Amino acid sequence: MATHQKDCSLPYATESKECRMVQEQCCHSQLEELHCATGISLANEQDRCATPHGDNTSLEATFVKRCCHCCLLGRAAQAQGQSCEYSLMVGYQCGQVFRACCVKSQETRDLDVGGLQETDKIIDVQEEQEDPYLNDRCRGGGPCKQQCRDTGDEVVCSCFVGYQLLSDGVSCEDVNECITGSHSCRLGESCINTVGSFRCQRDSSCGTGYELTEDNSCKDIDECESGIHNCLPDFICQNTLGSFRCRPKLQCKSGFIQDALGNCIDINECLSISAPCPIGHTCINTEGSYTCQKNVPNCGRGYHLNEEGTRCVDVDECAPPAEPCGKGHRCVNSPGSFRCECKTGYYFDGISRMCVDVNECQRYPGRLCGHKCENTLGSYLCSCSVGFRLSVDGRSCE
Repeated sequence: MATHQKDCSLPYATESKECRMVQEQCCHSQLEELHCATGISLANEQDRCATPHGDNTSLEATFVKRCCHCCLLGRAAQAQGQSCEYSLMVGYQCGQVFRACCVKSQETRDLDVGGLQETDKIIDVQEEQEDPYLNDRCRGGGPCKQQCRDTGDEVVCSCFVGYQLLSDGVSCEDVNECITGSHSCRLGESCINTVGSFRCQRDSSCGTGYELTEDNSCKDIDECESGIHNCLPDFICQNTLGSFRCRPKLQCKSGFIQDALGNCIDINECLSISAPCPIGHTCINTEGSYTCQKNVPNCGRGYHLNEEGTRCVDVDECAPPAEPCGKGHRCVNSPGSFRCECKTGYYFDGISRMCVDVNECQRYPGRLCGHKCENTLGSYLCSCSVGFRLSVDGRSCE
């Protein structure tokens, strides 16, 4: 029917996806052959390739022009004395048209030159040079309604899946799988025949609380999740197979909350937005409650916790009664530590690494006292000879 309508917009003959694809490709192939035959006729009759109605853009014009050009090439090859087997690398279909037009021109020329007495020889040459594609009895579907196969000796027709060949050997009819028993419907399902196939339909509905799925099976409806239950606010919906039930909410004790299933579970107060414990404390969750544990800083050497226990403060190692430095030393406190310095009147001995008394009388002879100089630990004393007394400055005698 595509050759009469010149399009492939006819309704599909079956619901089968495979059959639809075959029908569409078969239609397009017939249209291509029809347009190609028009192009060959233009080349043979008019010796030019003017497209129908002056249309150069449609798909029909493209096929007509292509086959017309290929045929003109074949005729030109014959006129120039070239072989009809000459390959121009122009594609399979164009090559077949080229060869057919070349052979046909050769036959016409031989008839004009040799006369009728050479008819038998020309026919033999034609039979040798004719392309099998042009003599394929299955071209355009052949006599078959669905599938055609040319074995050489005969044309064999066959049908698509879901169809069977009629007694005329060319027509096909739908197989009723529901009658032949070749369907795969399960118990509780009815077989419904379709064109080229069948479908299974459930005998009865799924019933309350269930829904029919795409694979024709029943699936439980979760009324709680879908929100179609009728439980009151003080009840919790619990889904069951084919139905649901409403469970009363429990009155949970302080520190507990009810979950979606109606169970009382512990509240983790430590994870709440508002911190339950004061600064300097860590929240520890317990069953139904929580505790606040005071944070104890880990103070390093030379520091200890303050009276509030909130921070570390420096230890004054020099505070009485502690005497971390030896004799002759002075303790100097520093953050986290202390240092020992020599007192006035002492000097640090690098060998013994101790503070040693300075003998001022020997170091400064005659310069400290007016008469006599006596060394003491860390200092010195001045005294006078008989008949003299020490002045107020503690150094001179009078």
